[in-house]
Amino acid sequence: MMKYTKEQINEQRKKFIDSGFEKTEAAISSRRFSYFTLPQSLNPALPDFAFRMTEDSKDNYILGVSGSLSEEYRKYVALHEYIEFMEIGADKSGRCLEAAKEEWAWVPEEIKKEYAAVRTRFFENLIAYASDSGNKSFFTDDDIKEFEKSYAFFGNLLWTMETS
Repeated sequence: MMKYTKEQINEQRKKFIDSGFEKTEAAISSRRFSYFTLPQSLNPALPDFAFRMTEDSKDNYILGVSGSLSEEYRKYVALHEYIEFMEIGADKSGRCLEAAKEEWAWVPEEIKKEYAAVRTRFFENLIAYASDSGNKSFFTDDDIKEFEKSYAFFGNLLWTMETS
């Protein structure tokens, strides 16, 4: 996954703030992080997208989630990105699945079934999006394998809930 410079991150953060995008401070367990709610029009090719810009430092990052997502889902999607890139690291194999499992642990029981469906669709769309030749400069084959593991994880959860 791509890493960004401190300057790129700070410049993008300023653009989001200047555009008036809502910034949310979230706390889940001992984790404290922030994310922007971004218009779906910023990435129309990837429904319910997540956005992240990170560098090697754990102190400087930007996370964002599409405003097309239900408000109650956004912090869990942002949590996934935070865990994957700020805690685990962009270069670690298995990071996406590990983040998905931890994300799932915090989703409230009453929304789990629909949330699993939303995340299954997202990862299915992300695999297609990342595999598109126009996006190959942003994603590696290893990234796509990471996405496939999370797609299978959420798909299996959904299937289990629907058949029990």
